[in-house]
Amino acid sequence: MQENELAMQNALAKNSNIQISTKFFGLLTKVIYKPTASPISKTYLEYDPAEGALVEQILFAPSTELSALCNHKLKASENGKFSLYLLASKDHRFAALQLSEYSDFSYAPVGEIRIVEGDEARQILQVFV
Repeated sequence: MQENELAMQNALAKNSNIQISTKFFGLLTKVIYKPTASPISKTYLEYDPAEGALVEQILFAPSTELSALCNHKLKASENGKFSLYLLASKDHRFAALQLSEYSDFSYAPVGEIRIVEGDEARQILQVFV
């Protein structure tokens, strides 16, 4: 998971709408979505193969197809084959997501990190949170 966290941190650092501040010698990090001043928190969700395939479809779908795919909440499972690393603003106006698949005793990223803002973020997040 450390690989995913490092990749996600790099992606956030490049986003001009994200403010990252550290305190206590780097031990405490606060991440804010600047347009709405909303704090960002991280979550890990795991999914079985069937639900994981749906997560993959959502993450790689063009914006125009999201309304058809994001019509019900997905059910997370314990010890799933797929792991979703999700960063979301409290107001659901920003999200960064990366899906990983369990193989050879570790999780490996499936595709790139998807960063969404505004209505698109709200639409995607309704499926996960």
